[in-house]
Amino acid sequence: MFYNKTPFFLCITMDYLWHILKELLTTTLLQIWIVFGIFFILGLLLYFFSRSTRKVFVTSGYPQIDIFITGWIGTPVHELGHALFCVLFGHTIQDMKLFKPDKADGTLGYITHSYDKKNLYHTVGNFFIGCGPILLGASILFILFYVGFPLSHEIATVFNTYGNIYISYNTIIESLQQIVTLVWHMFSVILTKQHINSWQFWVIVYIAFSIASHMQLSPPDIKTMLKGFLVILGLLTVVNIVAVVWEFDINAWIVLHFKIGYIYGMLVFATSISAAFFIVSYICMAIVYGISKHKLLPLFG
Repeated sequence: MFYNKTPFFLCITMDYLWHILKELLTTTLLQIWIVFGIFFILGLLLYFFSRSTRKVFVTSGYPQIDIFITGWIGTPVHELGHALFCVLFGHTIQDMKLFKPDKADGTLGYITHSYDKKNLYHTVGNFFIGCGPILLGASILFILFYVGFPLSHEIATVFNTYGNIYISYNTIIESLQQIVTLVWHMFSVILTKQHINSWQFWVIVYIAFSIASHMQLSPPDIKTMLKGFLVILGLLTVVNIVAVVWEFDINAWIVLHFKIGYIYGMLVFATSISAAFFIVSYICMAIVYGISKHKLLPLFG
């Protein structure tokens, strides 16, 4: 017969460390999902709809629509999104072109910046600089619809009622239902007879479509985000270790104090605008393409 000769106090210590490790892993994974998961998913959807819309214009033979009809508004907002967070996080802007189409590489604008790689604050800023177009674009879209319509108070009421979207592992289905409910009610109060009959509606829709179609993140933007994300992940791990040891529910604190649910609501709304523009663009260009080419326009280029 064999006996466990491990001291009792060591067993307790090992059990405690294992408990801490599990809690740390669970807390961090849940944190990544709550704080970043839906953000990356919506970012990918924005990229998909924007890229698909561009392909619709290119395939139908009208790439100038994307460049000169929507690009002159959407591209500056995109680049200003990068520039805003460059300033907030102390990066040096070396060069910036808000709207300068380049046929050679297909870019419509750009910004170059530099920072001190040894500065933790500068490095963290890369994440926000990379996703700046989404954050600024979604904010502008929300403000346009929130204050620009005659019935803007109804839009405000809908968002205050349904806009706080909570995301967790255990409520994914409920979260999806919240998203669908928000989009349905927002479009219900936007697409009213009073709005459609007003000139402000069509101006706001045009501006919104222009911004939404250029909110997507390019591969360099994503690369910039990852530089900051890895540092943020390291910092979160350190904070989570302290929170787990002290038995503090940091994820609940983040959701409560940072109003992440409302940020998700704005991003969901922006994504739905981008999807709507893709659908409208495809229908319009499919009609033109069908009349001129006598065949169906490919859905995704």
